[in-house]
Amino acid sequence: MEKEVKELAHWRRENRVLVDGKVGYVKIAYGINALVRYNQRELVIYCYNKTDQDIILDAGEFQTYCLPEKIGELVSDILDQESVAQKAYLLKTFKLDRNEKE
Repeated sequence: MEKEVKELAHWRRENRVLVDGKVGYVKIAYGINALVRYNQRELVIYCYNKTDQDIILDAGEFQTYCLPEKIGELVSDILDQESVAQKAYLLKTFKLDRNEKE
């Protein structure tokens, strides 16, 4: 666990979007949720599987909260069919087009 905390702290220091980006959430399945931080340039998705099973994510089951439709669709595309090991997290970053409006 200590290694994970250090890794996440490093990510936060290196990614400004994690400090001042907008926040949204994705309900994925029982025991699995995702926190989304984004700004005009970058999208970061932190997904944690607190269950005792490895899970393959299915975008058809996602519910998004506090996310613009375009960002929600992008998150679904990024996470669909991703595997998250039991008691582990998945961290994804994505560069957004600077000229694109949210």
